Amino acid sequence: MSYIVRRFARDWDSIKYCGRLRFIFLYGVIAWGMATAAISTAIFACLAPQLSVREFALLAFSVFPVFGILLAWDTWSRVETYHQETEARNEIN
Repeated sequence: MSYIVRRFARDWDSIKYCGRLRFIFLYGVIAWGMATAAISTAIFACLAPQLSVREFALLAFSVFPVFGILLAWDTWSRVETYHQETEARNEIN
């Protein structure tokens, strides 16, 4: 099991209580999408200052959050499956 799944699985009941959309927005759009877009734009500005940073930033801030949504949706599904399997195993024992 991956580190991310184990990390969220510890606090899954409280995370799940807040809802899937909140999780996707916080972890996918904000934590992964926007942060990755900001970091990649800063690196791009340092490495290629002669190119249009504004165009790259527009692209980065529109593409990375979409991938963040997909990443968070997948993470939610994996952790939910892991959590259900763990609960089923605990009920058997």
